[in-house]
Amino acid sequence: MAAHLRRPGEVARQRKEAAAKRAVALAAKKQQVAAKKAAVEARRKKREAIAAAIAEKQQKREEKAAAIAEKKRLQAAKAAAIAEKKRKQEEKAAAIAEKRRKQEEKAAAIAAKKKKQEEKAAAIEAKKEKQAEKAAAIEAKKKRDAARAGGVTK
Repeated sequence: MAAHLRRPGEVARQRKEAAAKRAVALAAKKQQVAAKKAAVEARRKKREAIAAAIAEKQQKREEKAAAIAEKKRLQAAKAAAIAEKKRKQEEKAAAIAEKRRKQEEKAAAIAAKKKKQEEKAAAIEAKKEKQAEKAAAIEAKKKRDAARAGGVTK
């Protein structure tokens, strides 16, 4: 439009309208940016919440695994204690058996000694009997010789 055709105040009004349009556009743009920021923040918070939930789950899993490991360790310790007790009992039983075996050997040695002494005593007795028989035979011979010499015959 040519300047002479314009009504008075038209330019100022147009400027005001343009300024108002720009203000509305700027406000819309600001709102859009704020909405975008809010969406980004919401997504970040959601990601953080998910990460926290995953971390918590992982921690619970680790705690459970630690509890299981502790239980297994206790069971292993208990089993080791039982095995140690069993080993000690077996050692004790072996020591008792060894003691019994030694006592039996001692008893057998004593019995063998006694038998040897009895055999020795029997041999001495047999020797005495033999000597006595020999002495009796010598005595009988003397008597026979004396009787022969004396002229007495049987």
